[in-house]
Amino acid sequence: MYSGFWGSIKYFFQGPSSNDEFTLKDRQKVPMYLEVSLQNIMDMFDITTEYGPLFYPAVPQSDVFHDS
Repeated sequence: MYSGFWGSIKYFFQGPSSNDEFTLKDRQKVPMYLEVSLQNIMDMFDITTEYGPLFYPAVPQSDVFHDS
């Protein structure tokens, strides 16, 4: 929330505002970008794992990201 007298006046006339720089759609892409980046690093440095992929999402994206 805004602090001080002028901040309160601004809040009164403008209402709450969002400072989100990234949209929900952009945020949903992050796990995919991280997985691709991790795979690229593993390929560059010739890293292999005997346990399979290193990245396992704890919760499926459909459960985490939902429009309210």
